[in-house]
Amino acid sequence: MLAEPVVAPLLYLIFGNELAANLTSHFGWPTWLWAPFAAGAGLIVWFLTYRGIRLSTRTGVALGTFEIVVFLALALTLVVAAGSNNTLSVFGPNTGNTKGWGSVFPGMIFAILAFIGFEASLPLAEEVKEPRKTIPRAVFLSALLIGLFYLFCYYAATVYFGPSKMADPKNGFVFLNGGDPWSGLAQAVWGPGLIIVILAVLNSAIANSNAGANAATRVGYSLARIGLLPRMLQRVHPRFRTPYVAVNVQAAGGIILAVGLGLVAGGALPAFALLGTVATIVVVTIYILTNLSNLVFYLRERRGEFNLLSNGVVPVVGSLIFLPALIAAFGIDFAGLGIVALSPPSNLAPLIIAIWMVAGIALLIYFAVSKPERIADTGRIFLDDAT
Repeated sequence: MLAEPVVAPLLYLIFGNELAANLTSHFGWPTWLWAPFAAGAGLIVWFLTYRGIRLSTRTGVALGTFEIVVFLALALTLVVAAGSNNTLSVFGPNTGNTKGWGSVFPGMIFAILAFIGFEASLPLAEEVKEPRKTIPRAVFLSALLIGLFYLFCYYAATVYFGPSKMADPKNGFVFLNGGDPWSGLAQAVWGPGLIIVILAVLNSAIANSNAGANAATRVGYSLARIGLLPRMLQRVHPRFRTPYVAVNVQAAGGIILAVGLGLVAGGALPAFALLGTVATIVVVTIYILTNLSNLVFYLRERRGEFNLLSNGVVPVVGSLIFLPALIAAFGIDFAGLGIVALSPPSNLAPLIIAIWMVAGIALLIYFAVSKPERIADTGRIFLDDAT
């Protein structure tokens, strides 16, 4: 429940930073404009999620499709422009990176962050046709296809920009074009066509924050329905059929969190780094626990249906793959790999999560003592129960 509500504010920060960076770079506008732009992104998403799931999901699909087409075209252009610099050596952990795995592990935090949301279709099961058929396909295909998309785009950027310059502390990829690297690359190969990439990034922020807000509000609605959150969050709009109170709370809270944290942290990017690290730690922990629960469930409850690959190898290997990101997030130099510690304010993420977990345990104890049935009901909030 901690990761879901911060997805939309993360994207509001990206929207605000992207728009402000480009206006600053090309027209000399003040950099602090990221704050009202981030708030504006929140208002757009607020409108879409309030008016109905059909409008918001169709808008998300349209914006997402535009983004993918533009970035695939840009990636193809970069690969062609790179010419003889194309090489598979960029997939080596030490290529252009003197610290090797010590830098790769912290980088996994933001790589995993880019995937967060592939499971966001799950809370929408009550609002789609044939959920048992549609939802599993949506979850699996979104993870697979977006993974291939990311891989190709970042390969293209790396071979064009030059792997030896990627990790330069002063002039590296993340510092290109004043912290707006994709627009910088687009300007280099497309000239004035960079405006299309700018629009694609802005559209992406809206589309993804829209999806995150939809998921968060449906989780809030479901938890309110069983009494773990205030009952008012389960109210449904008579016309738009949306959980409008949950939508209003999520939207207002998201805007306040994005803008407020950005002002305190000193800008959109430091705030994004902190929120992103918090969300990644939470989600990685959930993914690991989900993997292990699959293994335990089939060993204890359905031993006769146990499949060595899908119920044994996949959960264990999947959990092990996520562990390096957790190790890096907590600043542990595992096996002497020279893991680079997270810089402020990202290094505050473990403390924030610890405080949140203490509060969660306190609430768990309260409900377990006073209303244990509500704890049991959490296991059924997304099930298509006929009752």
